[in-house]
Amino acid sequence: MQEAVLIITAFLVAAFGSIIGAGGGFLLMPVLLLMYPGDPQQKLTFISLFAVLVNAVTAAFNYARQGRIDYRSALLLGVCTIPTSILARLAGDHVDRRHFSAIFAGVLMAIALFILWRVRRTGETGWHQTPIRPGWWRRQITDASGATFTYGYNVRTGIGVSLVEGFIASFFGIGGGILHMPVMTQLLHFPPHIAAATSILVLATGALAAVATDVVRHGTDLPIALALLAGVGGFLGAQVGTRIARRITGRKLLYLLAIALAAAGVRLFFQKAPPTAPPAPTEQTRSADPR
Repeated sequence: MQEAVLIITAFLVAAFGSIIGAGGGFLLMPVLLLMYPGDPQQKLTFISLFAVLVNAVTAAFNYARQGRIDYRSALLLGVCTIPTSILARLAGDHVDRRHFSAIFAGVLMAIALFILWRVRRTGETGWHQTPIRPGWWRRQITDASGATFTYGYNVRTGIGVSLVEGFIASFFGIGGGILHMPVMTQLLHFPPHIAAATSILVLATGALAAVATDVVRHGTDLPIALALLAGVGGFLGAQVGTRIARRITGRKLLYLLAIALAAAGVRLFFQKAPPTAPPAPTEQTRSADPR
């Protein structure tokens, strides 16, 4: 029964994540923490990252057919997430699971408020074309429908935020799309639909590095069967999500992202920490026991 719930949950979050270019890991992780309260944090983040990886690869193929991926930017930003994604998986072994949920909840809600503020400022489309400044990387994408998008961004800013995003995404097991999407639309000035498609390919790169790191370090100790089940749900959900995304306006896309961030943040904040097991008795405590 729990396995069926896992597949259905992975399907739903993957479908929604593909629509907003976020992979769905930010929604899957809180569910995993509730479903498997006794399992170590590292195993659950591996399941989430594997599902995100499958979802991202599937969604990337579908977005490629729509012609909305900025491949050069995805390669640049994706490569920058690799070293920090690996570092995050190494650091995750030393963090108490009871503390990171509340911290991450605050981050999610802060990003949600920032997006809502920006959408209100930028008017009906939720995005405005920023004049391309000297030194920026100019990009022009024409999608399969014939629509042309022209924009530009500061490459140094893109590299810097990708390094940070790679660490946060892999550390919390969320893949990174939930961070890439607002950064690409608000800081790097990508049109929302191009940002959603491109961020999927970026997060696939970071998720692959994180998953590979776990496999090399932990091997058969990982919950491979559960990860595969979540991957099946992620694959099917991505098929649905990328098709729905074509029918949603840029403004609605950003509102959906903000709502999803806030909901996940609230859920994480009020989530109860799993009970800690009492320490194992030592020889000294056994001898001191009056019984």
